Amino acid sequence: MTDISTILNSGGTVLAAYGAKKLYDDFASPSIKAAGLLGAKIFRAITISVDVWADKRIDKLTALQNDIVNNLKDFDKEDIVEIAPDYIVAPAINAYMHSMSSNELRSMYANLISKSLLKDQLPSIHPSMTFIIQNLAPIDCVLLNYLALNNHSIPLMETHWETDNQNGYIKSLNHLFLQPTAIDTDSNNDESIVIKKASQLQLGLPSTIDNLMRLGLLEVSYIEYFSNEELYKPIKVLPVYIEDEQKCLQAKRIFTPTPGIAKLTSLGKDFIDICID
Repeated sequence: MTDISTILNSGGTVLAAYGAKKLYDDFASPSIKAAGLLGAKIFRAITISVDVWADKRIDKLTALQNDIVNNLKDFDKEDIVEIAPDYIVAPAINAYMHSMSSNELRSMYANLISKSLLKDQLPSIHPSMTFIIQNLAPIDCVLLNYLALNNHSIPLMETHWETDNQNGYIKSLNHLFLQPTAIDTDSNNDESIVIKKASQLQLGLPSTIDNLMRLGLLEVSYIEYFSNEELYKPIKVLPVYIEDEQKCLQAKRIFTPTPGIAKLTSLGKDFIDICID
């Protein structure tokens, strides 16, 4: 009969060097221990590549463990892979341990690791996803969550200052868009369904769009745009937009706003399915 020691002793170098059972007894979070054999499987998987156990990192790893247990608590242990995919779990753990402290980033790492431990999810996970999370700022994560809630696309605009003879133009403002400051969560009465809602919208950073494009998650077009002009009105009342229009007119130029659209790529959709709840 399989027991916790048997599962732990089949782990990697960190477990073997420290002593699998002692490492589990000393550092496994209460929720991991309460999960029994499932918890032992999770603990073995996420400690394989962790080689530095400073106190501050133990707290960080404990938070990640708790997230993973919460993600997998409703799955049967037979749904968990026997051997953790080290090409996903090891880079993800190392990247997480050296990342900035951020609930948004930790949630993405936890989702990636959790789903890599599920037999039916593993084939859908691209190895680049760890690299992608490494290159995200928390505000990038918020925009990706917003895209997940917003049918995978958002309106954006750029502004041009054209000459009278229309022989050319100056691009003034690039990637004007709105995004929430955070994504809030709520649950229904029996707490079985978590509901995500965007907080108040604010002017987004063009660098956020550029970064998500660089990572292959987002594509932007100013040829394609939403036919519903109402979607662009909140952008047109932004102070930065109004000020740009005034400066253009003062310079005796023709102010030309150009609507566009930012939408997830195929990789972006896969990334959201795996790394965002």
